[in-house]
Amino acid sequence: MTIGDIIVFRGEGFLFKVLSGILCLFDSEWRWRDFKGWHVGFISRFWDNHPIICEAVVGGVKENFLETDRDFKVYQWFDEPVDPHGFVNEHLGEKYDILVYPLTAIAYLIRHYLHRPVPRLFDNAWSCWELVYYFCNRMGKPLAESYDFPMISNMVKVLDDKEGL
Repeated sequence: MTIGDIIVFRGEGFLFKVLSGILCLFDSEWRWRDFKGWHVGFISRFWDNHPIICEAVVGGVKENFLETDRDFKVYQWFDEPVDPHGFVNEHLGEKYDILVYPLTAIAYLIRHYLHRPVPRLFDNAWSCWELVYYFCNRMGKPLAESYDFPMISNMVKVLDDKEGL
C-alpha cells in the first residue's frame, strides 16, 4: 500500500443490498461482480506504518485509520507518487452529500433511457465516490471524463480494468 492508493470496501448491510439491487436493474454487470464495492476512500498518509484514509462519511470528510478487519481491496491507480496533503487539508470537515443518492438515480435513468452524459456538479458536499473522483482528477489522473457524473459502479469497473480483473 502506498499514499494515493484507492481503497474500495465491500458493500455490507441492508442499505447496500437495496441500493445494489436497484443498481443491478440498470447495470447487469454489477450483479455478477465478485467484489461489489460500496464505499471508497484513498490512503492519505501513514501513522506508525498504519494507513490512514481520507473518506467522505455521514459526518463529513475525515481521515480515519484503515479498518483492516473490514473486507476491502487496494487499487494502485497512480503510476507516480502523489502528495494528497494539500487536497486533504482543503477538504477535511466538508459536509457529506446526502443528495447524491437521488441525483445518482436520476443520472442513471438519463444515461439508461436517453443515452446522455449527466454533468458533474462540484460543491462543498461529498459522497465517498465523488471525493475520490475529484481527488484523482486533482492529482492528474482522472477516473472519468470531467463532464460525466461520477458513479461508484463505473469507478470499480475502471479500477478493475487497470488491475486486469
